[in-house]
Amino acid sequence: MAVNDTHPQQTIALLACGRHAARVWDRAATGRRSAHDRAHDRAHDQDCPHCQSVAADQRLLAAAITALAEETLEPPPSLVGQVMSAVLAELRPAQYLPLPTQRGQARIDRVAAARVLRHAVDQSRSSATTMVAGRHQRRRPPWRNGRCLGMATVAVNLTRPEEELGGIPAQLRAAGLKVRCGSGRRSTPVAEVIESLRGCAAAIAGQEPYSAEVFDACPELRLVVRFGVGFDTVDVGAATERGVLVANTPGTTDGGVADHTIGLMIDLAHGISRHDRAMRRGQWQGQRGVDVWQATLGIVGLGRIGRAVARRARGFKMRVIAHEPYPVMEFVQEHQIELMSLDDVLRQSDFVTLHLPAMPETERVIDAAKLALMKPTAFLVNAGRGNLVDEDALYSAVKSGEIGGAGIDTWTTEPMTDPRWAELDNVVLSPHSAANTQGVWTASAALAVQIVLQVLRGERPAQLLNPEVWDRQRQA
Repeated sequence: MAVNDTHPQQTIALLACGRHAARVWDRAATGRRSAHDRAHDRAHDQDCPHCQSVAADQRLLAAAITALAEETLEPPPSLVGQVMSAVLAELRPAQYLPLPTQRGQARIDRVAAARVLRHAVDQSRSSATTMVAGRHQRRRPPWRNGRCLGMATVAVNLTRPEEELGGIPAQLRAAGLKVRCGSGRRSTPVAEVIESLRGCAAAIAGQEPYSAEVFDACPELRLVVRFGVGFDTVDVGAATERGVLVANTPGTTDGGVADHTIGLMIDLAHGISRHDRAMRRGQWQGQRGVDVWQATLGIVGLGRIGRAVARRARGFKMRVIAHEPYPVMEFVQEHQIELMSLDDVLRQSDFVTLHLPAMPETERVIDAAKLALMKPTAFLVNAGRGNLVDEDALYSAVKSGEIGGAGIDTWTTEPMTDPRWAELDNVVLSPHSAANTQGVWTASAALAVQIVLQVLRGERPAQLLNPEVWDRQRQA
């Protein structure tokens, strides 16, 4: 029996509920037809709203096929998952595709499969709205035991058009979620953040602020996943008070930031950017640089990224010294790192790199007094957090020659538009791009999507920053 002979409308109301999927699909496969189906046979397809948007159906199938082919989506244990798996397994040109049922093999038409997927999504979407005073008002998707039972919307605030977000939108939509893209800049106004989050159950966040005001204005929000490691723009305390889970994507940015840090050091030591600018002006005049080989590197903050920098530094036979209040001693001993006070690190280093978290106690930890401790030939690199450094004091130290120069990737205010820095020839500037590599992006995207899907399925992710919220929701 060809499944496409049975109109999919009779199954739509049950598709979103996995426990009915097998029974409904078996009924379709055996050819038992409903009164609607018989009536539909006598009507023209274009008069039935459930037979429209075939092109959109095909695009939906294409997105699902792509996600499955790239192994970025695990098919859900439902009819929709079976349909997608069958389509993936049978990509050769054919009118029908085999589909396993409880009673054996059935066949499904490609277009019918697309319609089934589209109607399942539409059904879920319609259940997430309610008509109030003649208008559609979005209500909070139902939750039970921490699991989202309805169609949820996820805000992806990464300041990129959807076509540049890689597989994130496709993976979320293939899991039955709606996607809304917005701005993730640190300077994004609170009102704009609130607007981007209205009606959303979860957010994949960039650097936009998440304050108590934002959480109060968005009661539907249940999860914020920071795309990266730092979470200083998220008021975790306010989120915890309001029952909002907060997570980040640890371990995904380590390599990219460490590579960038070493790159800034080499650029400063050899004057690569300075020589590039001179040659573009038609000047051929090299300036003598300094050696990275066997120099002393001071690492302030020996967390995951700091340790990644230390590993790379050992390849240059550098002497590595560090300031870290909670060191991993096994790593310290293995890589022969000398631990000491912050002041001693600043006094002894040829290069100082900052990898501390942004916290009240680390704000402007490098000020004029600390800069005065550094060698006049030393370089400061900040690929950690912008507010670790007093930028006015650093500008003065670099311009006056108090230190040799600086490499800066993170800024107190982003985007950075201060024209003073462009006047200095002994600085290397980058727009918070240390973690902006393909490998970092792919790993961060995969983990962020995984966390969202886990929470919406009622599964506890390991990356929660406020796990007490999870425990409290289970006890309620």
